Amino acid sequence: METLWQDLRYSLRALVRKPAFTLATVITLALGIGANTAIFSVINALLLRSLPYPDAGRLVMVTLNDRGGPIGNTSYADYTDWKERSRSFDQLSAIRSWGGTLTGQGEPEMIEGMRVSASYFRTLGISPALGRDFTAAEDRPDTRFVVILSHSLWQRRFNADPAVIGKPVVLTGNTFTVVGVMPRGFEDFLAANFYQRAEVWAPLGYSPADPWACRGCQHLKAVGRVRSDVSLDQARAEMNAISEALVREHPQSYPMPGITITRLQDDFVGALRPALFVLLGAVGFVLLIACANVANLLLVRGAARSSEMAVRTALGAGRGRIVRQLVTESVLLAAMGAVIGTALAAWVVDAVVAFGPRGLPRLQDVSIDGRVLAFSAGIAVLTGLIFGLVPALHAARPDIAGMLRESVRGSTRGGANRTR
Repeated sequence: METLWQDLRYSLRALVRKPAFTLATVITLALGIGANTAIFSVINALLLRSLPYPDAGRLVMVTLNDRGGPIGNTSYADYTDWKERSRSFDQLSAIRSWGGTLTGQGEPEMIEGMRVSASYFRTLGISPALGRDFTAAEDRPDTRFVVILSHSLWQRRFNADPAVIGKPVVLTGNTFTVVGVMPRGFEDFLAANFYQRAEVWAPLGYSPADPWACRGCQHLKAVGRVRSDVSLDQARAEMNAISEALVREHPQSYPMPGITITRLQDDFVGALRPALFVLLGAVGFVLLIACANVANLLLVRGAARSSEMAVRTALGAGRGRIVRQLVTESVLLAAMGAVIGTALAAWVVDAVVAFGPRGLPRLQDVSIDGRVLAFSAGIAVLTGLIFGLVPALHAARPDIAGMLRESVRGSTRGGANRTR
């Protein structure tokens, strides 16, 4: 550790003595590391970070198949058949978009929301922070006039009044009773991904006799929580068997049998995954180009320091000691580039969140967190080794006698050119 500290202090002094070289190198590395850090922060939020629901890996989307593949939606008749016949799910719920104009609490405001089956929040594994969840008895046409509010709506329109439970609210002329308020920070990603950001939820309230509950009325989405003792493949096999039975019973309603079950997170970002990894590969090549440019700068600098290296060798410094000193300088440069690059990445991430496409799922979760910082630190060390090791090995092989006589300048330049 004492030797490492000496190397760091000497490296810092050497870099301060060459401000133009240091500035050019650090800016080059900052652009490469910053681009990689920014893209990784998006991948981290969308692909690596699990959804903020308990045991989110068991949450799945269930959809009918058509000849061209999954169609995304299902009907109420299908949903009720799946719920009655399947044994693979702890909970299975149906959802659809909804909304209305809130009146009676200040200025009228258009509120986006969701109609959901009574088990919806239990499927997600989330309970209201205030009040209670929906009951099965409320999920009927004549009793569906109850609502659960988001925490933000409760604060904005009801002044965070805990006595709001049991009070009436008017949405587009219909009177609903507030039965619950969701926890602070709860985000309904299904609503945001498939419809719009929801601030109020009401029971689906369908009846099999409703004309919009027909088998061909495919306007609902189904989300389920697979049982802990059931694998995804087992759930798929059971649901496909149920689909084949329904096709035999209602051949006129289905073009073909088949049900697709997809993990909820994969359903959100499945189409984005290839594009994000291609983008990460692209900025990875940008970083490699930056490493090549910096390695060239180090080779030129190494040629200028050849006499210094010769003196060090003559005084007893081994090749490994010289390589370690030069690699320490390279890693220090990369660390400086990583600090500036991470700051640039944070600015880019803020811009992406503020101006990115509204339809991108979990866009607001893109941030510089501990995992992203660890990635930036790791890529800084790796980058320092990539661009620093070859110039260090080259500089650690001086011709001592020739350098001290200053008579082999041409041979040194030729070796550097070949390496570059």
